[in-house]
Amino acid sequence: MQVKKDEKRLRIIESALSLLSEKNFEEVTTDLIASRAKVGKGTLYTYFKSKDDLLGETLLYVLSEFLNATVKTKKCKCDLDRKIEMLFDLYQEIAKSRENLLPLFMRIYIDETINKKRTNIQKRMRDHLISIFKEFESHLASPVDITVDFIIVNTMPFSMKRFAQDSNYWKNVVEIIKKGIKKD
Repeated sequence: MQVKKDEKRLRIIESALSLLSEKNFEEVTTDLIASRAKVGKGTLYTYFKSKDDLLGETLLYVLSEFLNATVKTKKCKCDLDRKIEMLFDLYQEIAKSRENLLPLFMRIYIDETINKKRTNIQKRMRDHLISIFKEFESHLASPVDITVDFIIVNTMPFSMKRFAQDSNYWKNVVEIIKKGIKKD
């Protein structure tokens, strides 16, 4: 039974993401989301207290995609250069697929109601990134935590739009990381 609940909740989130990629925030109503998800409006409110709550959860859902990409990179049995490239390839893929949502995410990113959950996901992502680079610590020119913070700053929502649109941007970030974090 829990699987069906999880599937329904995910269907609502995906429907909200789909609609938000097609319409402005103000045009997307809970009625439209429920209709797209093929659930009743009451069911939507069973999972989410409000439209804002649902939007906050969509942001967390996309952040979790970045977390999953980070974990996938961590599991790769490859050298530092390949891990960096893999990480940014996965990040760019997510950014491109969610590019049209970035202005909305910027708007809700600082919303206090989701701040604690977002911070928890970001902390987990940071911890995984640290563990990726810890393995190569002896090859790094900067401390691991500074390296990781640089990566996070360059992949946060405010740089994601450029990250998604400009392939040279991410290549430059990758090169800076490779050159800037590796000892000669």
